[in-house]
Amino acid sequence: MGAPLSPDVRFDAALQSLLDEAVSWITARVAPPFALLLLGSAAQGEACGVEIEGRLDALSDLDLGLFIEGPAGEAVRRPLAEGLRAAVRGQVAELGLTRDPIDLGLFSLPYQRRVPPTLELMEAFHRPHLLAGDRGLIELAIPPRPAPFEAWRLVMNRIVETDGKLPAGWGPMPAWRDAYRWAKLPVDLGKAELAAAGILEPSIAAREPDAWTTWRLSPTWPPPTASAADCAARAAGVLQAVGGEMAPGEARYWRAILGAEGGPWRERLRRWREVTRAGGRRVALRWGGRAWPASFAKMGFALAWMQEAGASVGDPDQLRAFLATEIGPLVGFTEGSALELARAFVRRVHEAGLG
Repeated sequence: MGAPLSPDVRFDAALQSLLDEAVSWITARVAPPFALLLLGSAAQGEACGVEIEGRLDALSDLDLGLFIEGPAGEAVRRPLAEGLRAAVRGQVAELGLTRDPIDLGLFSLPYQRRVPPTLELMEAFHRPHLLAGDRGLIELAIPPRPAPFEAWRLVMNRIVETDGKLPAGWGPMPAWRDAYRWAKLPVDLGKAELAAAGILEPSIAAREPDAWTTWRLSPTWPPPTASAADCAARAAGVLQAVGGEMAPGEARYWRAILGAEGGPWRERLRRWREVTRAGGRRVALRWGGRAWPASFAKMGFALAWMQEAGASVGDPDQLRAFLATEIGPLVGFTEGSALELARAFVRRVHEAGLG
């Protein structure tokens, strides 16, 4: 039995058993050199789940990161992930889990050495939870403080995961997945606010406690009241710490924010061409050297959602006009709201397997 993966004793035991099986399966099939790390909330002992009619519903994923020296594209990752899923299917049922919570990420170390690390990887490398393999492989040149852009990336991701839908209220029948999906936004805003100030703190329990962090560590029904306005205001604070004054309708503002993400420009351009296809050549050329398409899509969605929730982040008409010009032709319409345009482009990027 390793370090706790969850504060819930029964859920922790199930995850421990599943993790042992996964590590054995992966290490028997992946040739060295490699490093297999535990990532995410389980690495902090903060994975959570709930009991539903005698079975365990894993709200948190069991995130694994496999770092290799070779390529880590989807053609390499998919067979490995599918094989692992098939290998643990029987054990998932035996443990009484409603789903397989394992999420296997594959990372190419040559590529990771060329790009700024995400918050998730900074957490993993600063406090490595090595499950198997060579620890020396992950001793990369990691900066001591998170890049401000990574705080904004986390906020964008969490806003997109809500799909812009705020529950009007929690009914008497538990909707655990919906509540957990929403909880990740206010909880991780706390992480992002610290990261924007240069502080790395992966543990929920180590941050300033509030109603949502308490619920996230020990879910009960009903959850706290969900406030889009409060979350949007906090998100705006993170964005201002990263990018200064709000001018979301100006291309130069987007270039300044998203250009901080870095990474190889040839790969950015390739992804833009893939997601825009033939009709978006000019857009691909304009943004390929400045931003990743997934981040462009998420930033548009996050800004539009924040404006609809009441945050002061620029002129809504200006943002809508900017998105209509830049991505309207790519999604097939230009007359929708900023949020509708951004949502359509997020889906286009997702369908292309690029984010």
